[in-house]
Amino acid sequence: MQIKEFSGEQGRIFFRQSGSGKTVVLLHGFGESGTIWEDTAKAFSGQYHFIIPDLPGSGYSPAFADKASGMEAYAGLIHEMISSISNEQIILLGHSMGGYITLALAEKYPECLKGWGLIHSTAFADSEEKKANRKKAITFLLSNGSEAFLKTAIPGLFHDVNTHEKEIQYLMEEAANIDPLVLCGYYEAMMNRPDRRKVLTESQVPVCIISGRHDQAVPFSQSLEQSHLSPCCHFSILRNTSHMGMLEEPLAFRHHFGSFLASLGQ
Repeated sequence: MQIKEFSGEQGRIFFRQSGSGKTVVLLHGFGESGTIWEDTAKAFSGQYHFIIPDLPGSGYSPAFADKASGMEAYAGLIHEMISSISNEQIILLGHSMGGYITLALAEKYPECLKGWGLIHSTAFADSEEKKANRKKAITFLLSNGSEAFLKTAIPGLFHDVNTHEKEIQYLMEEAANIDPLVLCGYYEAMMNRPDRRKVLTESQVPVCIISGRHDQAVPFSQSLEQSHLSPCCHFSILRNTSHMGMLEEPLAFRHHFGSFLASLGQ
C-alpha cells in the first residue's frame, strides 16, 4: 500500500492507495487514522482501487490552520483530492466521524458518487445531551491531554473489552499523538453539524448502513430508523459489535462491506 500526498487549494492531505478496479474511498473516524482500513483494503485489493486518507490532523496529515473547521471543509478537501485522482464516480464510505464527512460530501457533490455508506455513523444531528457530553470531553482534553482522555473513551467503543485488548491498545497508540486541540476541533465540528437525514431521503444512488447491535455512540434504534430513509438502502447488523465493527467482527464486517460493493457492479 503506497502512501501519497495531495496538496490543493483547501489544504494538504496524505492518503494510502492500493489495488485496481472501481475506486473506493474509505474515511476513518475520530481518534483514528487510515490504518483502521488497511486489513479491509487488503481483503479486497484484487477487486477494487482503494484510496484511504488520513483526515487533517490525524495520521500523517497536517491539521487545518483553522482547527474548528466544519465537516464541509473536510468534505471539500476530500472531494478535491478525489477529483485529482479519478474522473469517474467513486464509492465513499465513512466510519463514525468519517460518516459525517461522507454525508457532507454526498450533499454537496452527489454527482461524483456511485454509492456511499455510513459505518457506525448517523445522519441525525447531535442531541442536546450528546452536545453536553462532547463539551465535557473537550474540557477534559484541554486539562489532561489526548492520552489520558483516550484511556477513558476508547474501551467504551467495544462490546467485549476483554476480547479486544490488542485492538484497544492499537487505537490508543494511534490516537495518543493527536494534538488535543485537533480532537477538540473534531468535537466542535461534530456538535455543529446539521441534521442530514434529507441526504438519505434524496439519495439517487444506493446507500450502505452498517450498525453495531450494542453501539452506544450511535444507538441501534437510530441506525434502524435511518435505514428506512434511503430509497435504496443496504442495511446490515453486526450482532456482537459496539462501534468498531471492522475490528470486533472483521469477517462479518467484510461480508456486508463486500456485498454492498458487489451490488454496485464494476
